[in-house]
Amino acid sequence: MNIVPVTGLYAALFALILIPLTIRVGLYRDKIKVYAGDGGDETLTRRIRGHANFLEYVPFGLLLIALLELTGASGLILHGLGVLFLVSRVMHYFTLIVSPLAVTRQISMLGTIAVFLMSGGLLIYFNLSGTF
Repeated sequence: MNIVPVTGLYAALFALILIPLTIRVGLYRDKIKVYAGDGGDETLTRRIRGHANFLEYVPFGLLLIALLELTGASGLILHGLGVLFLVSRVMHYFTLIVSPLAVTRQISMLGTIAVFLMSGGLLIYFNLSGTF
């Protein structure tokens, strides 16, 4: 029995996205023979940061969504947050790789922050009121 099926869906999607991000770093490291740090290579630096940034935000966002699901939040709320989070993180990754100064970087961070604010706010509300 899956007690967090919506969160499970988004966790699975994020896991599938993480695989190519990880492989891109590893293959490029092998190509340029830099196995620790970034060796001063701009492309490797971007790939490392894109991968790391993904890993910095995704676990906490999924935790917030899982906690909401466990408190009984509606599927509409959970999927809304999940889709916004997924789109924001993918957009942020591609922006870091292609053009780090593009406006989509700020937009994607606003999406991520919105998910954190909404999730956090809903969790505070639920815990203080006892109802969802």
